[in-house]
Amino acid sequence: MKTRHLGKTGLQVPVLGFGTSPLGSMFSEVDEQDGIRTVHEVLDLSINFIDTAPLYGPLKAEIILGKALKDVPRDSYLLSTKAGRYKWTEYDFTSEGIVLSLEESLQRLNTDYVDIFQLHDIEYTSLEEVAEICIPTLQRLKQQGKFVFTGLQVFR
Repeated sequence: MKTRHLGKTGLQVPVLGFGTSPLGSMFSEVDEQDGIRTVHEVLDLSINFIDTAPLYGPLKAEIILGKALKDVPRDSYLLSTKAGRYKWTEYDFTSEGIVLSLEESLQRLNTDYVDIFQLHDIEYTSLEEVAEICIPTLQRLKQQGKFVFTGLQVFR
């Protein structure tokens, strides 16, 4: 699988990543065992960059992904998840919400850290909240080793 640098992170990611929204049955119902097999197939194809979020399911994609990755060596894949958007109309960009979201995602994903942690669809909050609450919270969580890199995602 060809790889390329991800921005200035130093990470080498495959040109094709695996987005897990389908595992959350966002488009059609997905059986848990089929989802687990899909994750293993993706990894067997050297697609080792996996993106997920609590929104996908909601929670279902992270739950299935965590089960699939349980016995996979953590250094064999790159993992990204998000906080901020939890259902189509449910958002929480408070410091407490971000911390809780990450802790719960780590539990569902059976890992101590993620490689990339993003705020999901920040256009649903104010720039002031992002600057004054979200970014300081992300800095604190990064210092605690909960993730390596961070990002802000805009849906529109």
